[in-house]
Amino acid sequence: MAIIEAKIKTLVDTMNGTGDIETVASCEGHWWGGRAPYIYFKSSAKVAQSIERNIRSFCWSEKSDSNFDWVISAQFNEQFDLTFQLHSPLLDRLSESTWKSIWTLGLHRNRIDSDLSTLTKLLNQIELGGGNVPNVIGVSHVHIV
Repeated sequence: MAIIEAKIKTLVDTMNGTGDIETVASCEGHWWGGRAPYIYFKSSAKVAQSIERNIRSFCWSEKSDSNFDWVISAQFNEQFDLTFQLHSPLLDRLSESTWKSIWTLGLHRNRIDSDLSTLTKLLNQIELGGGNVPNVIGVSHVHIV
C-alpha cells in the first residue's frame, strides 16, 4: 500500500470516498526537487468534466479565495486508458525553477495548503454519479512529467 503524504491526504481520501474516483498517485508538492502538487486519478470523463466545471467556476469567480488556478488534465496511461490529473499549471511552472520552488512550495506553502483544503470542500459539494469508476486494468507504475 502506498503512503499518501499528509498535506494532500484529506483531498485524496475525499476523492476516493466519492465512489466515482480512484486515485492512482499523488504528491503534496516539495520545494526540494521541484515537485508541484498533483493527484493522478481514474474516473469517467463525465465525472472529470463535472469536477473541472466546478473548479473552474469557483477559481474564476470573484468570491474565490483560491490562490492558484487548478485544472483537470486528461492523458492516456501505459495501457492507453484515459486518466486524469488534478494540478495547477502555474505551480507546475514555478516548481521548475529552484528559487521559485523554494519561494512558492517552501516559504509560502500555506497558500498551497489553503487551496488543497478549499478543493476538498469543493469536492464534497459536487454531486457525482454514485460509484461509476471505470475498471482500468494493469496500472502498476505511473510517471508524471
